[in-house]
Amino acid sequence: MEIYSFLPFCVLRIVKLVFIFVTMSNTLLPRFQEEAQSLFIMERFYKKSLIFSLLLIGIFQFVFAQNGTYSKRYYKQQKVTFNRPNGAYTNQLLLEDFGNGKYYTDRDHATIVDSTYQIKFKKGCKVGGTGAAVIVSTPKLKQYTMEYLIKYDNNFESGLHGKQFGFNLGVGYSGGASDAATKNGDGGSVRLQFDAHDDCISNQLYVYYSDMTTEYGCNPGDQKYDMQRGVWNKIKLTVTMETSYEAKDARIEVWCNDEKKIDVTGLSLVRKDEHRLITGICFESFPGGGGIYPTHDNYLYIDDMTWYPGEDNEAFKSTPNELYMRGDALAESLSPLKMQRIVEGFPESYNGNLVTSNTFELITSLKTGSYSFSASENGEDKIQSEDITVNETEGVPVPYRIRVNFDDDIPSVTMEKITGAVLFAPSKKYIITDLNYTGNSTFEVENLQYNGSTWGDPRYRIRLYLEDGSMATYGYMKGSISAPNDDSNSSGYFELFPTTNIDDWFETIDEIKYTGNEFKLSSKRRGEGYDLAPFNMKVVFNPLGNYYHVISDYVDTPPVGIAGERGKDIRVYPTFFDKYIMIQGDEDGMSVELYNVSGNKLIQTYTGTSICRLENLDIPRGVYLLRVSTRNNETVTRRVIKY
Repeated sequence: MEIYSFLPFCVLRIVKLVFIFVTMSNTLLPRFQEEAQSLFIMERFYKKSLIFSLLLIGIFQFVFAQNGTYSKRYYKQQKVTFNRPNGAYTNQLLLEDFGNGKYYTDRDHATIVDSTYQIKFKKGCKVGGTGAAVIVSTPKLKQYTMEYLIKYDNNFESGLHGKQFGFNLGVGYSGGASDAATKNGDGGSVRLQFDAHDDCISNQLYVYYSDMTTEYGCNPGDQKYDMQRGVWNKIKLTVTMETSYEAKDARIEVWCNDEKKIDVTGLSLVRKDEHRLITGICFESFPGGGGIYPTHDNYLYIDDMTWYPGEDNEAFKSTPNELYMRGDALAESLSPLKMQRIVEGFPESYNGNLVTSNTFELITSLKTGSYSFSASENGEDKIQSEDITVNETEGVPVPYRIRVNFDDDIPSVTMEKITGAVLFAPSKKYIITDLNYTGNSTFEVENLQYNGSTWGDPRYRIRLYLEDGSMATYGYMKGSISAPNDDSNSSGYFELFPTTNIDDWFETIDEIKYTGNEFKLSSKRRGEGYDLAPFNMKVVFNPLGNYYHVISDYVDTPPVGIAGERGKDIRVYPTFFDKYIMIQGDEDGMSVELYNVSGNKLIQTYTGTSICRLENLDIPRGVYLLRVSTRNNETVTRRVIKY
């Protein structure tokens, strides 16, 4: 695993070029050495010399033309006005306005009405199937403020009880997860809660935190304020995390119509230091379990939603909305490749409460060359300030998992060579089969059949083996999708957890055992009500949408002139080749033939050893079929791709 930081390269180049020009003037050099603590001080000092200033500007233009910089360097405030046409407020609109987030299943009852955000509390429903709920990820900081306008409709029903907006802390806990918040000490949430009475709407805090003593969210400080139905109220909520757990100096403040109504201090919200950050916005409101079931539809209106960091966090780098990779190191494309902004991995997204991360990911094959990253497809808004060169022996590209992370001031790139991919049966901790990389972020296997004695049961996961010895385990989003009984899973999945132990199929953190999240073969594929038959599987790490995989019938129909597959003890590598293909059997003597997809034979050769190497393959890019036959009439056909 290699992690690259970009800014030092840029600074070194600037300093080097500036030094060359400065040494041209002995009178300026002593002063330069004293005052070159920052580039801005240098610029002010040399403003006395017009010629030198022009030279310095030229240096900056040259360096950043070569390396790029951040066009969206600072994030100060974000505001959503909901000025959109009337109609459903969809996940796509949510993404456009907030930058990330996705509604929980059946908690997306939000509509634009006269340029306001209307939330419907459905008749007869509470908690689930009603309201609108989404977590919007933010850069992780110690202090945030949100402001918004809110109005309860004139007929808002007395007896309703529910949640308003707030912030996620650390990994984020709510929904009765008080045991996890207190035991793990790695997260919580601060939201507002309403209670509808005959004469007013009462509001108070609803907090999950490390020191809580209640089963559900609580109201530390026991402070409340009231609002009236049918009128707009301006709410401001500020959360400041404690400086340390022992300090107990966290603070929660709430204003209503510019008058402070709640001010709670003396708290420690998150016990663990590394998680003591505000990580997202709880943009959600729904009737909770403590109130009545609505007897009619009720409505809540929101407008001018704004959030921003505290004064000590006033300037920090933002995460781009999109990220593209380009360069001649891309083995599969001459055009830029879009990267996927992934959700937080295990355990944050374990239960399907997906949290968008500040990491972009791409799985593709690389060859020797250079590449860069930019926030636009046309190459503008270049992110990386230095290209990276990848060297592979004999120029053979292999798949990599490439990640760019924006959590820190300087983004980092992690490039991990994928040394293998497998289907894994967790019940018996059994590797079912290898998956072959076939290009376009895709792994495939053909002629696979369920075997209960070796699998244990029809559950499975997908694993990538990485060069550093770790394994990335992928499974479905718990609570979002079910077993792929239609033989497809297009709803997406995420990395469950990394491990270096092949026997791990669960993870234990702070004595909490996390299991589940396996895929499961459909009834057809496991032979329930059907004849047990072989199948194919295609796994796609799709950078343009959800990661998914598809299962299809295996059909033994090789192209014209190519016999069927009988032998299994033959290895062919690399299956994604440029100059050569290596074939290795378990005994001496084999015949090797290469066909195009039309069935035309291009190459035929024979070797008396157990190894054959096809070299200098000057053939067009594309898909080919390799047929290998041994002396004992075992035959195998492999698909190979010339890049």
